[in-house]
Amino acid sequence: MTTKRPIPNVLWIALIALGVMVALQLLASLRVGPSVLLVAVLSGLLLWGLYRGHRWAYVVTVVLIPVNLVVAVVTGRAGYGIMIFMIECLVWVPVLLSTRYYWGRVCPDPACGHRNRADARFCARCGVGLIANDRQVEGPP
Repeated sequence: MTTKRPIPNVLWIALIALGVMVALQLLASLRVGPSVLLVAVLSGLLLWGLYRGHRWAYVVTVVLIPVNLVVAVVTGRAGYGIMIFMIECLVWVPVLLSTRYYWGRVCPDPACGHRNRADARFCARCGVGLIANDRQVEGPP
């Protein structure tokens, strides 16, 4: 069961930037060919994963963007790699700032669904006890 939880405001920057990148990749695929279309489809899948709060999308984003920079520098295209890295930082930085959205403890109250710090005992929004070691903690005193 998926709970409806609000997307952090800063993450919207990443989602919009990635959406624009996907649209530009789709337009470029008309001119360049199917390889760019494949990249656009994979980027669209990443966009969907980030929007839905999937942890795999967080890991792929946080790992892949710096790896792209390292590969560009190692292959002798440092100027190009740094330029692309600066553009990709529009996605990378907001995703890093939204770590709790992907990795925090989810409030068991379906009306709340707030993600809290991993070490939190109670929901920061509604005060419900969070599940610890497969049991729910009593509410706050």
